[in-house]
Amino acid sequence: MRAEFLSALTGWLLTYWVHATVLLAAAAVLTRLRIMSFAGRDLLWKCALVGPLFTATAHSLIASMPARHLDMTPASAVAITPSPTTPSVGVSGEALVEEPAAATPAAPPRDWRSELVLAWVAIAAVLLLGLLARRVRLMQRIGHRHQVTDPGLRDLLETLCLAAGYPHYVRLTAAPGLASPVALPGREICLPQAIVTDLGREQQRGVLAHELAHLVRRDPLWLGIAQVMERLFFLQPLNWLARRELQVTAEYVCDDWAAHQVGSGLPLARCLLTVAEWIAGATGPLPEPAMAARGSHLMRRVERLVRGDGVRADRGRYLGLSLGALLIVGTVAAAPAVNTAPAIRVLSAKHQVSDERQRQDPDSTRAARVAALVTALKDTDPGVRAAAAEALGRLDDKSAANALAGLLNDPSPEVQDKAIMALAELEDPRAVPGLEKLLTSPDADTRQQAASRLGDMELTTAPASLINALKDSNGDVREAAANSLGNIEDQKSVPALIPLLNDPDKDVQEATVNALHNIGGPAAMQALIGALKSKDPQVRRMAAEALGDKD
Repeated sequence: MRAEFLSALTGWLLTYWVHATVLLAAAAVLTRLRIMSFAGRDLLWKCALVGPLFTATAHSLIASMPARHLDMTPASAVAITPSPTTPSVGVSGEALVEEPAAATPAAPPRDWRSELVLAWVAIAAVLLLGLLARRVRLMQRIGHRHQVTDPGLRDLLETLCLAAGYPHYVRLTAAPGLASPVALPGREICLPQAIVTDLGREQQRGVLAHELAHLVRRDPLWLGIAQVMERLFFLQPLNWLARRELQVTAEYVCDDWAAHQVGSGLPLARCLLTVAEWIAGATGPLPEPAMAARGSHLMRRVERLVRGDGVRADRGRYLGLSLGALLIVGTVAAAPAVNTAPAIRVLSAKHQVSDERQRQDPDSTRAARVAALVTALKDTDPGVRAAAAEALGRLDDKSAANALAGLLNDPSPEVQDKAIMALAELEDPRAVPGLEKLLTSPDADTRQQAASRLGDMELTTAPASLINALKDSNGDVREAAANSLGNIEDQKSVPALIPLLNDPDKDVQEATVNALHNIGGPAAMQALIGALKSKDPQVRRMAAEALGDKD
C-alpha cells in the first residue's frame, strides 16, 4: 500500500508540475499580448494558478484519460540466464524471457520517490511555517486595532455596500501603526488613523470603495491561496509570478471598481498620492493587499484614474475566464501525465523469438514466466514484489506456492495481502490465517475477497472470523460470507445465518437461503420453514424453492 501511495503521490506532483508549467506559461504569454482588460487578466491568472490542481487530479483519477505519458517508472530488471542445453522460448507481451537454468536478479535502482516526497514535505513545511510567522509579524506591526466610531465613515461604507449589493457586515477599524489602508480576512477594512482625521469625505469614500472592492472580490482569500501554493509547490517557480500578477491586477481592478462606484477616479487618485507619502516614511513590510504599497505601479494607476479609465465599463471581463477554461480543458486533453508506478521488466539474452516456437512449446514458456516472477518476489522494491505475487496468483501455478508462502511475513503489508490472495487462488491452506486477518481490513473490497476465498479452501470447519463477517456493515461482505459458509457446510454456522433471512439486502437474503439449503440438517430446514412466514414475498419464494429441492 505504501508503494502504491508513493507512486500515486509522486506521479501527481510531477504531473502537477508539468501542467502548471503549461498553464502558467500560457497565461504569462497571453497577458503580455494586452488583448484583455485587467479584470480579464485577473481571471486568467486565477484559472492558471488553480487549474493544475484539477487537471493533475483528473489524470490521476481517470487512468484512461491521458493520451500521453511521461514514463519515470523505477523499473526492476530481472536478468534471466539461459541454460546452454535448453532452447530459448519467448513470452507474448512486453516482457521477453528465456527458459532459465539459473535466475539472477539485477541490482534495482534506488527508489527516488520516497526521497522526493520526504524532501518536498520537509521543505514545504518550513516555507509554510515561515509564511505563518510572517503573518504574525505583520499583524504585530499593525498593532492594536480599534473600531472606527466616526458615524460619517460608517455611513459611507454602508452606502457603498448597499450600492454594490454586498450583503455582509464589514468591520471598520483603524490602527495608529498602519501606513496604508488594507482589507483583512474576516471582512474587515483597517485604516491608518490619519485617513480618519486628515482626509476629506470624497477621498475617504474613494479609499473605502477601493478596500471594499477587495472584500467583494475576495482578494484576501485569493492572496492567501496564492501564497500557500507558492510555498507548498515551491518546485514550480511560476507560482511566484502568478501571485505577483494577481496582486498587481487586483489593485487595478479595485481602482476601476471604486471609480465606477464613486463616479470619478480623482478622489482616489489624490488619496493614492497622499498614502504613498505616508508609505515613503514607513519601514518594514506592509500588509497585503495594501492600497498604495511600494512596487504597486502607483503612477500608472494614478494616471488611469485621472484619465477616467476606471469609470468606463470594463469590456472583455470574461475573455480571461474563457481563455482560462479553454487552457484547462486543453491541458486535460493533451498535456502528458507522469507515470512513476513500479514495473517488472524481465530482460532476455535474445529479444526476438519466433511465434511458431512459442506455440510449439507453451509449457516451457509458462515455466519461464513463473521462474522470472518467483525471482521478482525477492526484489528490494515492495511494489515489484506485490505485482509479482499478484501475477503468480493469476497464472495459477502451484509450483510457486512455497515462494509465495515466504512472503506471508514480508515487511510490506501490501506484499503480504497480495501473497495471501495468490495462495488463495492456488487453494493453498497456508492462506487461511491471512484471509481471516484480511476480514478485519478497513477496505470493504478486501474483506469481500477474503470472505469469498475462504469458501474455496475446502475447509470442513467454518472459521469464527468468517461467521463474524455475517455482521459486517457492508452488504457485499455479508453476501460473500454467507456463500462461503454454504460451501463449507458447517452446522455451527446455522444460528448466525438465520438472522440474515431478514437482511435489508436482497442479495444477502438469497445467499443465506442458498447457504442454509447447502448446509442442510434439522436446524437449517427449520429455519427455511420459518422463512415461509417472512413478510418479504421474495424470501418466502426462495425458501419454498429450497425446501422443494432438499431430500
